[in-house]
Amino acid sequence: MSAVDDARLTKQAVSESRGGVIFGSGIHPIVPSVESTIDQGMIYGSREEMRKKAGGLEESKGAPLWNRVSLGALSVARHFMITGPCYTVVSACAASSEAIGQAFKLIQRSEADFIITGGYDSMINPFGVQGFCGLGTMSSHNDTPHQAMKPFDGKRDGFVLGEGAGVVILEEYEHALTRGVQIYG
Repeated sequence: MSAVDDARLTKQAVSESRGGVIFGSGIHPIVPSVESTIDQGMIYGSREEMRKKAGGLEESKGAPLWNRVSLGALSVARHFMITGPCYTVVSACAASSEAIGQAFKLIQRSEADFIITGGYDSMINPFGVQGFCGLGTMSSHNDTPHQAMKPFDGKRDGFVLGEGAGVVILEEYEHALTRGVQIYG
């Protein structure tokens, strides 16, 4: 089930609220030599190209239109017509936790009623694989996956690179009560 659907963030609910989108990503490959391998005309471009890709959203709406790293958050904000804070935190393994923490602080300071937050990572590309192999952090048991995936085993020898995403909706308590939505925590 979609977090947005479950939170009943309809167009009307969004238009009547102060919302934002804050994501976290461990590392974003913006190194020039990598751009040519992953640039499909969607992630990278000039400020004017980014503005066109954003479908006319204006900077005054709080969306960092020229920020390559935040394009994922911007896409979600644009899709749901959310005009508040919109950015991506890039701080290695703590990125998603930091994004959720920043979302919490915005709500706590009454700067937003709700924030779509969480994280994503997609490092299975030449830059990511070579980088982690160079650091010596990857498991050497790649040919035997059942031996590689041992996160709590004292004999583990590294991690297995993966991809994934997770999203939650943080909402100010009274605001959620007024809207009559399910509160999970």
